Amino acid sequence: MMDFIEKIKEISKTKKGSTILFFGVYVIFFIVIILVIRVGGNKNFMNQEYEKGITTSFKNKGILNNNYYFDYKVHLDDKVYDYYGKRNGDIELFKYNNVDYYKNKTAFFMNNGTWIKCDNPYVFYDFIESVSMGEIIDNSTFMSKEDLEGKKVQYTLLISTNTINKIVSGTDTDYDEIPNQIILDSDNTGEIVKVTFKLDSYCKLNNLCNNSLEIELSYEMFGEIKKIDNPIA
Repeated sequence: MMDFIEKIKEISKTKKGSTILFFGVYVIFFIVIILVIRVGGNKNFMNQEYEKGITTSFKNKGILNNNYYFDYKVHLDDKVYDYYGKRNGDIELFKYNNVDYYKNKTAFFMNNGTWIKCDNPYVFYDFIESVSMGEIIDNSTFMSKEDLEGKKVQYTLLISTNTINKIVSGTDTDYDEIPNQIILDSDNTGEIVKVTFKLDSYCKLNNLCNNSLEIELSYEMFGEIKKIDNPIA
């Protein structure tokens, strides 16, 4: 190492040697810059690969067991759809627009003085139903984790509209877009108790809204619903 330094000093004493050293340092400097750009570019590219599927596990057994009280809010532009009630397996009893609804597997009923069969009142149901919601989350990409007070944690995920379209409607699209966000909030036991979909890109590209779409799914009292009586029988 010392011999190398001495040779550099000897070369620098001549005019020709100084010129060679100058251009040598110049070339090395640009090589370093190019390497930094390439490495930085690769990192940025990887951060935007939000169609690769999630690699982080979350504690969401409570949601997947389908036994809980819930409050679903869908913010579509300036309109809010609010559904709140309880679920035990395939049975739900909930209220929407001050009307009572009952769901038994895939059948929906509403109480309009008497119970009558009706269409599914949920808007953007694929983001609400636990199975399809779980598939959407599984195909998203982890972006960040934030520790909150009381051992609570918030996770932020990204997912493209192209991926959502493939899951929800089976259609292939190739949009160049800003990704949609999914935010998962856990309680102090690590269980996910709130899922927020920020879907502005998805709704605008599919002409489902003018400006914005946000879906908030809140859960509590997992496993505490013993039975939901059939109000129709």
